[in-house]
Amino acid sequence: AAVSSEERVVEVSTVDCNVGVSDGKGFDKSEPGGQYNLDMEAPFDREVFIQLMRLVQEGKGVFLSFPEPTYDEEGDGGYEPYEIVEPEGDAVAHWEIPERGVIDFHFGSRRLTDEVKEFVPMSDLEQLISVLKDLQKTERERVNA
Repeated sequence: AAVSSEERVVEVSTVDCNVGVSDGKGFDKSEPGGQYNLDMEAPFDREVFIQLMRLVQEGKGVFLSFPEPTYDEEGDGGYEPYEIVEPEGDAVAHWEIPERGVIDFHFGSRRLTDEVKEFVPMSDLEQLISVLKDLQKTERERVNA
């Protein structure tokens, strides 16, 4: 692309540049669900993966098994199935995080809405379970109880 004015011409080229297309959202830890394609050598992508691992550890997210995560170790388009190992302990240095290559996966958020956050007393839950287990009643009677 070229831009010109009366005094000079500025020419911009993307040759030999690492240019990609983005949805413009960036990474939002409060809304992490979606598809990811992360270059593990890129510091930002690596940090995003670490933040997702933290969310899994906190019970706030999950690496989805479908579609199956894939890993391109050489960065040449040769994706292979990959198992993302959930983190154990607080030390990131002990987590299984690839140093290079590209990981492609889907992540699901376990963020609770305000309606779901309401507390259900254990006594109500136990009563519900006992009604559903009562085989003396028909299914309709159990559901309408």
